[in-house]
Amino acid sequence: MSIQRFKAHLTFTAARSAILDQFSATVAEASERPAVLGTDYSLSYGELNSASDALAERLLDLGVGQGALVSVMSDRSPDVAVAYLAVLKSGAAFLPLSKEAPVQRNLLILRESGVGVVLASASVLSSSDASSDYLEAAHIVDIGTHSGVGRPPVVDCVATPEAVGYVIHTSGSTGEPKGAINTELALLNLVNGLAAEIYPQAAGPLKVALVAPFVFDPSIQQIFGALLQGHSLHIVPEAVRFDGGALLAFLNTNKIDVVDGTPTHLRLLANAPISLGNRLWSKLLLIGGEAMTPEVVRTFWARFGDDAVSIVNLYGTAECSVDSTFHFVDPVEVDRLGFVPIGHALPGVGVNVLNDDGEPVTTGEIGEIVITGVGVGLGYLGQPIATRQRFRTGDAGQAAYLTGDLGCVDASGYLRCLGRRDRQLKVRGARIEPAEIELALRSFRLQDANSTIAQCERCLLDTRHPGVTVTDGLCSVCAQFDSHRHAIDSYFGEEKDFKNLIEAAQTERHGGEHDCLLLYSGGKDSSYVLLRLLELGYRVATFTFDNGYISSMALENIERTTRAYGVAHTTATLAQMKQVFAESLRHESTVCGGCFRALTQLSTHLARQRGINVVITGLSRGQIFETKLKRIFDQGVFDPDEIDRRLDTHRQIFNVRDDPIASAVGLNEVLARQTDQIHYVDFFRYDPASSTEVRRYLATRDARWKSPKDTGFCSTNCRINDVGIHVHHLEKGYHNYAAPLSWDIRLGVASRQDSREEVALNVSDNIQSILSEIGYTPRDLSRGVIQEAVALVRESDIGQPVLCGYFVSSGRVNLAELRDHLATVLPDYMIPKYLIRVDTLPLNASGKIDVAKLPPPLVGSYRRSSEEGSVFEGRLRKLWGEVLGLDTIELDDNFFDLGGDSLLATILVSLIEAEFGKSTSIMEAFHQPTIREMARLLST
Repeated sequence: MSIQRFKAHLTFTAARSAILDQFSATVAEASERPAVLGTDYSLSYGELNSASDALAERLLDLGVGQGALVSVMSDRSPDVAVAYLAVLKSGAAFLPLSKEAPVQRNLLILRESGVGVVLASASVLSSSDASSDYLEAAHIVDIGTHSGVGRPPVVDCVATPEAVGYVIHTSGSTGEPKGAINTELALLNLVNGLAAEIYPQAAGPLKVALVAPFVFDPSIQQIFGALLQGHSLHIVPEAVRFDGGALLAFLNTNKIDVVDGTPTHLRLLANAPISLGNRLWSKLLLIGGEAMTPEVVRTFWARFGDDAVSIVNLYGTAECSVDSTFHFVDPVEVDRLGFVPIGHALPGVGVNVLNDDGEPVTTGEIGEIVITGVGVGLGYLGQPIATRQRFRTGDAGQAAYLTGDLGCVDASGYLRCLGRRDRQLKVRGARIEPAEIELALRSFRLQDANSTIAQCERCLLDTRHPGVTVTDGLCSVCAQFDSHRHAIDSYFGEEKDFKNLIEAAQTERHGGEHDCLLLYSGGKDSSYVLLRLLELGYRVATFTFDNGYISSMALENIERTTRAYGVAHTTATLAQMKQVFAESLRHESTVCGGCFRALTQLSTHLARQRGINVVITGLSRGQIFETKLKRIFDQGVFDPDEIDRRLDTHRQIFNVRDDPIASAVGLNEVLARQTDQIHYVDFFRYDPASSTEVRRYLATRDARWKSPKDTGFCSTNCRINDVGIHVHHLEKGYHNYAAPLSWDIRLGVASRQDSREEVALNVSDNIQSILSEIGYTPRDLSRGVIQEAVALVRESDIGQPVLCGYFVSSGRVNLAELRDHLATVLPDYMIPKYLIRVDTLPLNASGKIDVAKLPPPLVGSYRRSSEEGSVFEGRLRKLWGEVLGLDTIELDDNFFDLGGDSLLATILVSLIEAEFGKSTSIMEAFHQPTIREMARLLST
């Protein structure tokens, strides 16, 4: 058959409903029989009829009538049947919505569908935080308030085959949901086809279980398939739907005859707790939504017996009133064929496999499955282009739908579905367009760039900084500082404390020519520290890490000063620093992280070689507080000794972490483990000199020192630092030096005016050339955090198909925050179980994603919690959640991928030691930082 374009009927018309006629006949025959049963209440056929009559009257009073579209947002109760029947009785068509879906997604559907009335369960309205949003979009009617006796509504309609029965939304290839329009005639044809071909396998009246969510079209098949045939519909509670043990108990306790589901439900039932036995009451399982494999049915039959339960493999699409083909699965046949056929067409439906020219394929040839006949819908609501792409007209003038599914007919005449010709996915029966997930991933931003910015009147922070609020001109950090001022002051010591520390360290040292090693950059702060140390009489050695971009004037300062004072000096570099900088920018949006990692490890190695056990830094008090103390103070830890203990832990974890920056640095693990034998001292912890006093001291004490003129404001020694500032501002939306400088202001070592001048974005002109040299392209915040994304179904480590989201980002992405973002724009079933960051999306020779080269969904991926683990692991999971602020953590999730850092890790270590009463091996625990590995370490 050849296929022409199909002109969709997108104008709603109503019909004197054959569906309602059939329902009325059922009511007359079985008025007292249970019609629909929920957890809280049930309705007989007579009660269901009266309740839907009353609600239909209310709709008519509101002006709803033929040609209208009414949304239904029901909980899992008989409300859904009352609402659907009421809408049809009013002459309108119904459109299901989910209360679990993001509000913005539902509002988009309401707006684009032109819905003016929403029928909602009282529990849905009371539990929704967005009730006011829905009230602004449509008139809300409580389904339950109209459950009394009502008279049959009078709807004057003309019978027409194009009468719309319902609109069901599917995931859209454009990134937005699209509504498939289905006729009442198609729905009635489906019900009658099931009654003729499938339901005779079980003697009625039957108990039918409804497992599917109401926003998925299989639920419509089950609701009307039961109610138009006089069966009793049992609505499976939400908590039971995907719990194998609870589902098996529900089916057996309620003596369910017929149940719908997906192959996943077969697997869940087969793996239910063995204590529930190997008996299943249900005799007819209607399974569809995704490909059924021989392995799934064999596992199911091994538990329940292949002669005890009939499994029907159903195939169809939301655009063609749910199901178009059926096949009773036979164990002998499955073993012989090696696959599960999708069977033969239901009555009134045609199914063909066509080539690209619209002609039937030969036996064994692969083509596209095309559905024709009464079941074909009317197109996509408000999307004429998408309608023309999929809906056509065949030779005999029949409507045809191009499914996009590949299929073939084998030599035995069995029809087989072979997957998609496009990228559409199916997971647990849900049809998903990956483009919608990919659009949601790319829309992730670290903050709202359009939000109103308020700035603190005391320091430099504004509301662009994460977690910062401003009230009455004072930021939340300043307010917290005021409440902890005494404790903060107690951490910072005096010159005598510094001398005592060095003296104590000397007693641990055996020989050696020097008392300390100073990290000397040639900038103002480290030059000040060098002169002060010499002034105090210490034998100082200095170390400069030349990252390839040190200011030439800073290098001159280093050479002049060390020569003039006879200071032993060493300069070292790493050949791979450009790669280190690129990784540091990619993961942290700064150059400092990678540089500091290399500096720390090289200086530690040098100190060990020379028998020095004190390394001194020139970090300002603001830098000390922002990078080290703030997180610890936030945990309510103020004792200086406990703070120092945690900082030692932090330093060890920081150096042992196995991440891309560490790999780029290329230093071996032995060097990383040497940090626990060295005392690291921040000189300005014991010296309160302000920036002004530092400059004045240098000017009067050493005329040799010159302030470098070839760097930006925030550094007096490093040219690439300007690149870090520029990239951080682009990718994070705020200045990365504002926070430490704000602490300098609070601690009284810098003025607000001087600090404001330092953070002015007056960066050097050679930024682009340096970025080109190191091979990094910054990500503009306005384009989102994620540049590329792909959604795929992969096989998990336990052999189940799972939805995965792979993405490329030029900056570290907190995967927990990303998942929270997805939850605001996607329904739950479309949120990937695994979120995996990759450097690039690999392509094959034809330019398509090379799935085989993508990492498998295993350790290091952020997954939604499903595995309970041991009690021991459960206690660790609780501690992780407390530190990271997350509710769902998997046993193999990586602590650092979930947003953890070295300082948070120190908090976790303290909690672990308190919980289990034993110390941990820091190096081992955070070399493979997962709950499973930590549990194994603690147990041994």
